[in-house]
Formats: sequence, C-alpha cells, structure tokens
Amino acid sequence: IIFGLHYMGVFRISFLNFEKRFHLENKPTGLIGSYVLGLAFAFGWTPCVGPILASVLMVAASGDSIIYGISLLTVYAAGLGIPFLIAAFAIKPFMTFISRFKKQMRKIEITIGKYFPGRKQSFSISHR
Repeated sequence: IIFGLHYMGVFRISFLNFEKRFHLENKPTGLIGSYVLGLAFAFGWTPCVGPILASVLMVAASGDSIIYGISLLTVYAAGLGIPFLIAAFAIKPFMTFISRFKKQMRKIEITIGKYFPGRKQSFSISHR
C-alpha cells in the first residue's frame, strides 16, 4: 500500500527517487566503448530483468521436457529482444511514440499505483 501511494505521488519516499548518471566528456567509441556501454546497460537492467529471468529458468528447470524449457526461454528472449529490434529499425517513429508516451507518464504512474495495493490484497487472499 505504501509503495502504491508513493508511486501515485501521494507522498514521495526520497531514497526511492534518485538515479545515478555519468556524464563523460570523451565518450569511448569502438569496440571498447560498446563493451562498456553494454556493461552499464546490463548493470542498470539487472534488477528489472533478473527476477523474471530467474523465474523463467526455475520453471524451465522444473519442467518435464527440455523442449518445454527451450520454448519458455525462447519466448522470454523474443519478448526481451523484439522491442529493441523494432526500435532499431523504426527509430524515428519510435522516438515520436516515446515523446507522446512521456506525456502520459503521470496517468500511468497513478494507474500502476492503484494496482499495487489491490495486487497485494489479491496475493494475500489467494495464498490463505
């Protein structure tokens, strides 16, 4: 409930509202620059992607067949990769979409904030 209220903006919890960025004057390019950018991207996405990947891996490992596990991981990889491929091939329309999407972020935050307490309640009820 508290996290949902924070997300909706009813009040803000300061330690949840910050980010760290590096502003380099000489941006590394080439092979090493690509590697460093990939590391930074992976480090930033690990908290988001890690739990989902762990869940998919646990379900795949506990499955009866290797085909089932392969299919789960294939769908996971496609779901993660296809949006990036679409964005790369259609960068101009994608940037237009993102700029329109950013204008709606407040509405999205409020909707998601309302979802958190209800989700917690349904989780509690379903596991009694």
